[in-house]
Amino acid sequence: KGYLSSFLTSIQHNNGKDWWIINLKEIDNVFYSYLLSEDGFELIDSTVIGDNPFGRNSSASGDAKFSPDGSKYVCFSLFDGVWVTDFDRETGALTNFKFLNLTIPQFVTFSSVEFSPNSRFLYLSATDTLWQVDLWEDNLEDGKVLIDTYVDDEEDIFGTRFFTSTLGPDYRIYIRGGSSSLFMHVIHKPDEKGLDCDFELRGLRMPYFYSTGSFPNFPRFRVDEDEICDPSITTFLAEDIFYRRQLDVYPNPFVDHINIKLPDNHKGHIQITNMTGQRVWQGYNSELGRNIDLHALPTGTYNVEFLPEDNADRVIYTRRVVKVE
Repeated sequence: KGYLSSFLTSIQHNNGKDWWIINLKEIDNVFYSYLLSEDGFELIDSTVIGDNPFGRNSSASGDAKFSPDGSKYVCFSLFDGVWVTDFDRETGALTNFKFLNLTIPQFVTFSSVEFSPNSRFLYLSATDTLWQVDLWEDNLEDGKVLIDTYVDDEEDIFGTRFFTSTLGPDYRIYIRGGSSSLFMHVIHKPDEKGLDCDFELRGLRMPYFYSTGSFPNFPRFRVDEDEICDPSITTFLAEDIFYRRQLDVYPNPFVDHINIKLPDNHKGHIQITNMTGQRVWQGYNSELGRNIDLHALPTGTYNVEFLPEDNADRVIYTRRVVKVE
């Protein structure tokens, strides 16, 4: 019997040094708790739950997560439903099991679970539906709310259903839709109850189709920090994503003038900024090259940027230059 491949998850021991690792075996209904310390791996506990063993199809159909505050462990697949347990970071014990019967017995695509930053809400990505579960309810069924149902879109060629999910460092939850997609879904306010969580279907458009539908399987970090996520991080979900390429600027260093060799005979906009981001020169260029008089600028370091007018590839060309006396 092998371990369920997509359920491996870990969290730091409350001593701040060791790590707890939990996984399940197929054709079994046992949770195995391992401790990783300076002495290596040690099986600490094995806990039987329920009466139905996890089947072979369970292995690639769901995942498991620890809550951001480290107090709970949850596993979910559409074959086996949702198992919610309390977790003790001192002993590794799993206790107080609760079950939510959210299953689709026939073969389906991957499903996923993620916590809100405040550890109160679960978000269940169940292929064509997205659910929130309020863990403050004694009966999990009473806390279950349908957030949204997948709807096709002509721009979404291969379909971006609710596949894998992860809590980002910016307080948002991101949901991928399998391979060959241009979009991710976004829960903007996951700490809010019900539809106030501000879910946006296809809220993040990627510049190209991404080829995989999974996120890296990181441990649950920042458990003992005051801020589970970093509120200073900003994202530009409504903006186009640009790839940076090096711009040909000479001489560098320069004294009075710089010359810019434009890539691929492009027309477009040029701007020059100082190291505080203040724009010190801008202009439109339609020639194959450009000579710019910068004699009035003080000595220092500047960024030169060229944004092509016809920019289907979303590329911005940049170069850092230094003005000397």
